[in-house]
Amino acid sequence: TNTAAGFVCPVAAIGTTIFAGTADGVFRSIDNGDVWGKASTGLPNSPIISLVVSGATIFAGTTGAVFRSTNNGDSWEA
Repeated sequence: TNTAAGFVCPVAAIGTTIFAGTADGVFRSIDNGDVWGKASTGLPNSPIISLVVSGATIFAGTTGAVFRSTNNGDSWEA
């Protein structure tokens, strides 16, 4: 999919929240994909190459590190 942020690679979901990794970070939708917002606070300016969900935690892989969010993508930590 071609978006304003580039090409979407990985996609993951926690409940009804959808996450998409792009060349410009992580984007999140809480309304079944109708509206998307950037959810990349704490992530480096690097493409997201993988997203994995474990329970209520989401992991985002970049080319240099793995980050996790335990607050639905509001912030990320290495």
